[in-house]
Amino acid sequence: MAREARPCARCEGTRFLHARHVVDARTVTREVPQLQWAPRPVGASPAGEPVGRFETFTCRSCGLTTWTAHDWTELTGLSEQRACRTCRGPTRHVRLPAIEHGANRLEPAPFLHNDGGLEGLLFVSICTSCDQVTWTAEQVDHLARARVDAEDELGRCIACRGVDVVVVSRARERGGVDIPLTVARNATVFGLITVLKSIGAFSLRACVACRVVAWSVKRPASIKPMPEHGLVEIEVDAPLTTPSGPYR
Repeated sequence: MAREARPCARCEGTRFLHARHVVDARTVTREVPQLQWAPRPVGASPAGEPVGRFETFTCRSCGLTTWTAHDWTELTGLSEQRACRTCRGPTRHVRLPAIEHGANRLEPAPFLHNDGGLEGLLFVSICTSCDQVTWTAEQVDHLARARVDAEDELGRCIACRGVDVVVVSRARERGGVDIPLTVARNATVFGLITVLKSIGAFSLRACVACRVVAWSVKRPASIKPMPEHGLVEIEVDAPLTTPSGPYR
């Protein structure tokens, strides 16, 4: 399902980078361990197989990124009522633990990967009406907090306008690899091996009050669209009036 044409929830920007293929890294163990990229799954089947895929929309001005889920309806999870910006009000959401590819199987996605190990867990809550995704973080109460200036509208929580946040400057996967906006072909070695490079890097900001996690791409204006790799630029109409309420 395509994203509804709405300006950015944080800065009301109207230009977006649309990544049609969201990936994560996995290490394939052969004679020499090899890093590969695979579609980031929405969830796992009872047999442990990946189910669903994501697309993202990143504001060209501030980097705030919204996610949508696709091909996920066979998954079951906790049903909850949550505000949906696209649907303009509370709708039924399905809440699932976020997962990613590990070395040999799907693993829970951590909120923070640092030199001391993994901290917290990520969850996704998917609107059953429009497929928009809300990310939340759990088990993060012990992590260092920062307080945003109450006058800093762009720094406050996008959901509840809270000012106490937990910031992850570099979003990384379980294996320590930076989570990219997308990947692109960089080179082909000897005509046989395709070398891929990651494009864009994320930071995370979890609201202490409501647990909603905002994903932001660093330096979004410097990233060039690459239609051949599923990264395109789109533009939406500016709002006629200032939005209000959850997700502005």
